Amino acid sequence: MDIAHSRSIEGQIVAICDEIAQRTHDLEDGLRAGFVDVSDVSKLSIVDLAESRPHAEESSEALDFLYSNRMIKKLVNLLISDVIEASLENIQIFHNQKRRFFPFDVLVVNFSAAIDPLQAELDRFITRRIIRRGGIEWSDQMGIDVVRKLFLAYLRHPNEMRSFPTHQFFSRYSPQPDSHEN
Repeated sequence: MDIAHSRSIEGQIVAICDEIAQRTHDLEDGLRAGFVDVSDVSKLSIVDLAESRPHAEESSEALDFLYSNRMIKKLVNLLISDVIEASLENIQIFHNQKRRFFPFDVLVVNFSAAIDPLQAELDRFITRRIIRRGGIEWSDQMGIDVVRKLFLAYLRHPNEMRSFPTHQFFSRYSPQPDSHEN
């Protein structure tokens, strides 16, 4: 049986909390790095829903920073509150239909039908404007290449790194010169 979600309530909670944390951190990072502007983010429907104050006509860099921090907190609050409310309802429906609380063979911890398309819009915005930026993808690929080259260098020359604890682990898998040869 191939299930795309955890069968435990704890696993489903962890998965959606991780999704919310990752998404809001990516948005916060994108704002701080200047990849996206506060005015662009404030146009998103989910931000409109989370945000109660009118947008300032003019703002300084300090006000943008304070506003973006408050906006992120409100987004987190909205997303978590929505998941709690929707999930409690889904769990009750599941229990009424199945007459059990475990295992969950359906996804019960999720966004409501009203918030799900808005959070998906936010996810697409973050992916398009922050994560998939040319410089970011290039930088990520460069990081992957560096780690691979370091790993290969270590496998080829493990004796040069004897002081590191990983030497003991990798030395079992690296070809070692025979010490009995003259």
